[in-house]
Amino acid sequence: MPTYVLLSDRPPTKQILLGTMKRSGSFLLLLIAATGAIHAQRQYWFVTYGGATSADPLFYGGIVRVDSNALNPEVVYSFDPLELNGLASGSALVQASNGRLYGMSNAADSIPPYTGQLFWIDPATDSVHIAVQFGTAQYPEFAQPQPRSSLLEIQPGLLIGHTSGWINPGTIFKYFTANDSIVRILTLPNSVCQAGSAPVSIQGTLFKASDGYLYGYSPPNVCKSESLVRISPTLTGVSYHNLNTSYLQGFLLNGDGILEHNDTLVFTTFRGGPGDGGFNGQSGRGALWGFDTGDLSDFLVRGLADSIHNPWTGMVATSTGQWFGQAAGTNWTSAPGILNPLTLYSFDPVTSELEQKGPLLAPEITGISIQGSLLAASNGKVYGSYYNGLFEYAPVADSLRLRAPMQCQNVSGGTQGCGPLGALTEICRKPNYKPRPTTNYNVCAGAHFFYDLRNVNANAVVWRRNGIAVASQTNQRLEFAAITEADEGVWTCTLTNECGVTEPPAITITVNAGAFTTSTISGDTLLCGTGDTALLASNTGGTWNTGVTTPTLDVTQPGFYHVSNTQACGLSMSNWVQVVQLDSAEAPFQLASLNLPGEYSICPGGDPFVFDLNSPGPWGNLPTGTWHDGSTGPTYTATDTGFVYVTATNACNSDTSGIYHLVRLPLTPLPPLTLTDNFGAADSYLCGEDSVVLSAPNTPEYGHYYPVFLNGQFQGQISGGQFFAQSLTLHEPGLYQVLSLDPCGGPADTMSFIVYRDTLPPQTAPAIVPDLSTLVGCVLDTAYLSTLDQPAYWSWTDGNGQSYQDTTAIVLVDWSAFAYTLTAFNGCGEGPQDFIFIQGTPAPDVQYTDALDTLCLTANAFALTAGTPTGGTYSGPGVNANTFSPATAGLGQHTITYSYSDGNCTGFAQAVLVVDVCTGVAEMHDAAGITVSPNPNDGAFQVYIERIFKVGTLTLFDARGKRVGNTTRLAPGSNAITQTDLAPGVYQVRLEIDGKVEQRSVVITRE
Repeated sequence: MPTYVLLSDRPPTKQILLGTMKRSGSFLLLLIAATGAIHAQRQYWFVTYGGATSADPLFYGGIVRVDSNALNPEVVYSFDPLELNGLASGSALVQASNGRLYGMSNAADSIPPYTGQLFWIDPATDSVHIAVQFGTAQYPEFAQPQPRSSLLEIQPGLLIGHTSGWINPGTIFKYFTANDSIVRILTLPNSVCQAGSAPVSIQGTLFKASDGYLYGYSPPNVCKSESLVRISPTLTGVSYHNLNTSYLQGFLLNGDGILEHNDTLVFTTFRGGPGDGGFNGQSGRGALWGFDTGDLSDFLVRGLADSIHNPWTGMVATSTGQWFGQAAGTNWTSAPGILNPLTLYSFDPVTSELEQKGPLLAPEITGISIQGSLLAASNGKVYGSYYNGLFEYAPVADSLRLRAPMQCQNVSGGTQGCGPLGALTEICRKPNYKPRPTTNYNVCAGAHFFYDLRNVNANAVVWRRNGIAVASQTNQRLEFAAITEADEGVWTCTLTNECGVTEPPAITITVNAGAFTTSTISGDTLLCGTGDTALLASNTGGTWNTGVTTPTLDVTQPGFYHVSNTQACGLSMSNWVQVVQLDSAEAPFQLASLNLPGEYSICPGGDPFVFDLNSPGPWGNLPTGTWHDGSTGPTYTATDTGFVYVTATNACNSDTSGIYHLVRLPLTPLPPLTLTDNFGAADSYLCGEDSVVLSAPNTPEYGHYYPVFLNGQFQGQISGGQFFAQSLTLHEPGLYQVLSLDPCGGPADTMSFIVYRDTLPPQTAPAIVPDLSTLVGCVLDTAYLSTLDQPAYWSWTDGNGQSYQDTTAIVLVDWSAFAYTLTAFNGCGEGPQDFIFIQGTPAPDVQYTDALDTLCLTANAFALTAGTPTGGTYSGPGVNANTFSPATAGLGQHTITYSYSDGNCTGFAQAVLVVDVCTGVAEMHDAAGITVSPNPNDGAFQVYIERIFKVGTLTLFDARGKRVGNTTRLAPGSNAITQTDLAPGVYQVRLEIDGKVEQRSVVITRE
């Protein structure tokens, strides 16, 4: 039996160490969300997939960042083997103490002999630098980086990493950020144990434990089992520890997301697990596996729940003490078109409590959804990646939702998911700037001069001339309308925000006196429609920022333009000129803050909805517009429901927008949807060219729509509102899912149903099978009819017109029905029938009413004779050979059955006999013909004896058996007994008649 160990049971010698490892691996990004500059300082960076065709600009993957809400993806860098000599791998980015992000890439197979790179990115400048070129060209002793491996900074300026052993022996190395130098410290032994085998390697990121050692996971190969690699704190020794994993407990550890609790390293395993009986590495939902860094032993921490299957990554620790992980899905399934949703779960390292947080259901997911590891962000939320983008889990609200969807171009020209490969890395981005090609400027006195850092996220800017702050220069753009000699010198800039300080390189300005011509730009600055051209002209000639040196410039693209001109006294620079694109061919134009005309919503308690003409868009940057209510301005703030449109004029044209309907959304779930066809059932059939109609109720105040998917493929959408179709016609069979994403942030809701196809009704009649050799019987008999055939549905109808439930394969015969019909049918109609006759024979009329309904327990047995017709048999408690014995039956009610057969059928009747102790029953007349009355009495009573006898006596005894009074002689008929001197109580009357003894009870009372 597997052993379960609560982490809290191990000696509490250390606090939890939070350690996370991130994986990442390789598609043109079509960013669904806005792709403008990201202004928030808190950002998440990651490595993403590339396109499926080499025509895709991001074929080899790229580096992407999103804002602090995991929205607005922005491409920072595109991998290019001709430039980077590699491609995106599973490596996550790691931010070192110097602020740079470090990562590794794999080799591009088509470009030998390079085997990968170590590179860094400066978030301040977005520049990428190749620090190390692994392989024979630069560092021949190093092999290719292992996919999913990331660097680890163990002290400021010192990073540790490892390479695989595909070409050269695997290595563990240290890298110094100060001078981009790398040193091999250890070589993995026996890199390839035999020809054709996988190399000995480390998978994931090395983890520094509280004991100072570095730990890594080494997967199994044909020569060894899976093991842990342990590197000494001095980075001089390495040892291997084979793991006791198995198919029945857990195996195939994830080398990322290692966590530590009380000297125990905790991993997740992809396969195995208690109780699942896995073998050959093909079964098992996975488990949590522990390694004790003290005694170097490993053990099963616990198995996963039935609803949590196959974690592809490790876990992350949050500030609440909970650990979070993700798994491939709730169940493996072979049903076509049904895919495994990402499953998020939490784990308490103190109690070992495991809790599923719910699958992430999304129509965009087109495969096993997990990509990189999770990130526990500083805002208290957990972020992760799936095939098409990112998701966010808020532990406090217990809400799970999609963020930043991303699509890439595929081979067929369509799109496919290209979500992150590695984990997200959170950074607080210090002020950025764009480097310039030169830092020395010789400028003419009186010329217009500017130096633009292109910063977008600084909160404070300080320019210094020769070390002294200049109060007039507080913008990221250093600018002089007419520069003088007093402005020359060495200029430095300090950019500050809440994340830190950035100091771009200093520039030196030299001002020369002399004649100069001011550089100015004139001409057309507006592009109207597609194919328009604007002509810009410089009065001094010079060099345009596009590199053209002609006096004029034909502009076909919108953007900013300027001219620099070297004159005899120095450099003269023009101001920037913006050329604006206004696409007058679009009608009606779109409001910049919306995508399409239609319904838009205000969430309950949410902010007002702002329509904006100044945001980027086809009619953006317009100064004003006339809105539907007659107001004018660049924006319109809607605080209530209704219709909104605007008429705006620019230099190219005047046009009116589409109409937008603003509705207030109640927080309601997916409304009940209806399916209708010829049968009106939810599980509907498509018959021939038939179709099924899916409809939403008419709810005009519920503005969002519901996409419909068939086996995971989008089919269309329906809505309860008036701007989208309220129904969708379905022509194909399969599993349909309807998704409702609450635009106000509530949980997603889904509805599933199946549509079947039958081209014809059933063609073969179902055969009726009786359970009797002949269907002739008595009406009291039990008989059944059944069918062994398998039509879609059965329907029984008997001769009385009674119908039975559809799909009932067995029916109980009603002998009065005369006949039964069995009809086979499906969603397309009825098929042939089977028919069978039955014959029921009536039972004889039997009567049984016994006059002796109450008897004394002490009464003698007597023959039962009340049943008619005579000749039948009696049965029941106390009955033997048609004789009833009260003493044998016992006290209480007893049902006596009289049965009579006429030779064909049997009838029966029943009567109830009551046996009593006879201590308080007045004037009891029993089967012996003796009556005692009244009873109870005051000591004077009558004893009536019905039969004739010779000698009879009566004696009274008290409750203890003592005789009281004298013996009285009895005669047939009435006998008066007087014993008025007796105390109240129960007495026994002993009757001796012709030698036979009878006993009766009598109760004596007093008024």
